[in-house]
Amino acid sequence: MKISKDLMQFNGGASLLLVAGREDAKFYIAQNGNISRVDAFRVKKLEYSDREGYSEKRMSGEAGQRHHKISVAGSEYEMKNPMLIHDFLMLVLSEFNKVARRYEIERIYFFCAPYMKKRIKKVFPTVYQRKIIMTIDGDYHAIHPFKLIEIIQGSLESKKIKIIKPEAKRILDSGKF
Repeated sequence: MKISKDLMQFNGGASLLLVAGREDAKFYIAQNGNISRVDAFRVKKLEYSDREGYSEKRMSGEAGQRHHKISVAGSEYEMKNPMLIHDFLMLVLSEFNKVARRYEIERIYFFCAPYMKKRIKKVFPTVYQRKIIMTIDGDYHAIHPFKLIEIIQGSLESKKIKIIKPEAKRILDSGKF
């Protein structure tokens, strides 16, 4: 789809926007004013017959003179299972390799949870690790691609160092140089 004119156009080589959630990932290629989703997947959750993926714990204890009650509920196995994480990372690598064979990727932008950032980067081949321009922490799997571009653009603009003399700014703004 055509990128809005007020957003970055990604002129030149292909840029990969990888949006990784807990169990899913989307791959977008942005190039020469266009962006398209080129791949996506979702990992099936493991099912546990004895616990069904949900647990509830109640604890009470004594800390000094006070009594504390703690109640915890929810799924306890989702990302604690090392095999699920490993399977997810191997699928990211596999799908990335397919995308890399189809496109000559020059820049990579990551959108992923902070705890997955290093893990995902490690599975990438070294040549592509050097092409990672930016990593943005958070859960962006349901965000429109234009919003992802806005986030990249805003982050890049905030990193620019603007040291300019007032006289130089006036000359540049006037267009008479």
